[in-house]
Amino acid sequence: MDKYNIKGRIFPTVLTVVLPAIVLNSFFLVPELKKFIGDNLATNIIGNIALPSILVFYLSQYVRTLGKEVFQRFYFKGEINMPTTNFMMYANSEYTDDYKTLFREKIRQDFNIILPDKLAEEVNVLEARKKIVEVMSKVRKKLHENEFLLKHNIEYGAIRNSIGGSLLGIVFCIGNLILFKYFYTNQIAFNISIGLLSFYVLLLLLSRFFINSYGNSYAKILFREYLD
Repeated sequence: MDKYNIKGRIFPTVLTVVLPAIVLNSFFLVPELKKFIGDNLATNIIGNIALPSILVFYLSQYVRTLGKEVFQRFYFKGEINMPTTNFMMYANSEYTDDYKTLFREKIRQDFNIILPDKLAEEVNVLEARKKIVEVMSKVRKKLHENEFLLKHNIEYGAIRNSIGGSLLGIVFCIGNLILFKYFYTNQIAFNISIGLLSFYVLLLLLSRFFINSYGNSYAKILFREYLD
């Protein structure tokens, strides 16, 4: 359980999936459980600690998959269109041609890999993108102990995974609203579920902005730390 797993996966899972599950657990499952085995220590441990912990453990991977394979892939159209690729294309205006040439020279020195120059890029854009993708994995590995880059990687992973988890959160909240409105009436649980549902919907509506913003920021930090 390193920093990335805790902050980038566990926290988003708790925020988007476990919170609505806790509402269901606290206002429905635990009261029902107490009817069968009584209000004792075992009931509280099972209901308030064990079940949420199991949810975090099993759902954190699904939350990451939704964030990475659904939203990241949808907005960036795969890794060949990630900011870490786009910014080093000569056709992109984020950095100067001199900066991109400096990056290519350092890649040549560090990994003995020659990336396409401006002319070669124009001839075969897709091939140029694929080569940048391949070399960026080596750059990330080279910087794996860089604490500043790790911080931004965690921030990007956390927001991406939170957006992915919001899909599951919405499903949980809708289920809670139906349950606490029509089958097991509880106004407090109903109101909490509405608040959580509104938050998750807002997160989805702003998902493009957040993923682009944090993705761009991470890419810029990566290039800066690598060239420095």
